[in-house]
Amino acid sequence: EVAVAMASAAGPPGPQIGAEAASSAAADGAVEAGEGRSMEVRGIAGNLVATLQVKPGQTAAEIKALVAEAGGPPIGSQRLATQGGKLLAGREEVLKHVGEDSLLTLVVVPSIEEQGRDLAARKGWQPSESVPWLIVHRGFIHDTPCSDLGVQDFRILMMHVPSARFEAGYYVHIRGQSAYMAEHRVAKEKICQAWDDFVEVYDPKPTDNAVDLYSRFLDISRWKEYDAWK
Repeated sequence: EVAVAMASAAGPPGPQIGAEAASSAAADGAVEAGEGRSMEVRGIAGNLVATLQVKPGQTAAEIKALVAEAGGPPIGSQRLATQGGKLLAGREEVLKHVGEDSLLTLVVVPSIEEQGRDLAARKGWQPSESVPWLIVHRGFIHDTPCSDLGVQDFRILMMHVPSARFEAGYYVHIRGQSAYMAEHRVAKEKICQAWDDFVEVYDPKPTDNAVDLYSRFLDISRWKEYDAWK
């Protein structure tokens, strides 16, 4: 059950992740199995966005869905942070990271579509012809190092990589399995969600480029990319 009072939550793109913010959730206190907790979700200005009954095992992605269903911002525009400043990735269990204050901060950011159009216009890049907001790899754009873009613009670029790869004709399958059997393919939606979770909490380095990071991400996930035309 969700009780909501909606208000503006405009603000900067999101809290920065530092060593202190990424500390272990153990210090925040344990939650007994089977218990739930009433939790407030507030904007960065302190405005109440939602009051939720959060159960053990519920993830940040599930909380975002509840907020959106209750009339809040779209899931893709939400970032959830603890009082200590830690951004929660979509698959992280909320109650393992929230202290006794039972408070989450919601930061509203522009959608991937809005950010894509803005970045492409500012950089003079030509987006996809079929998906006007999608920044594709034309001119090896995805190889641009973070140091050339700055962290915020590099994060935006990172978000576009999986969709751009699929549009270019690449697919992903479970590593070690046949690439040509449908049951071994990994759905685009699953990859994009996992990648978005990674991008949310990853701290880019100056020498990073999006293509190499995506390749490493697939490898860690035990997935492998292949060309559909091979």
